[in-house]
Amino acid sequence: YAAIAIVLTVFTSRNLYRMSKSLSAHTRAEIMSQQRNMFIIVGVCTLSHTIKGLHQASWVWMSAFHLEEWSGFLV
Repeated sequence: YAAIAIVLTVFTSRNLYRMSKSLSAHTRAEIMSQQRNMFIIVGVCTLSHTIKGLHQASWVWMSAFHLEEWSGFLV
């Protein structure tokens, strides 16, 4: 998820930058504002999905190696 989100965000920002060259200053400012909001949302979602993935991987690791004493730490 994180890799795809980053790649798609880069492609989207490149297209918006190209498109904004031919627009008026007001429209360009609106696009840049929306783009900033998009980066914030994608960044927060990527961070939360990464944390969730690490948490799930920790449970798999703990289960595979029978590390029951660590279960209190992960809960």
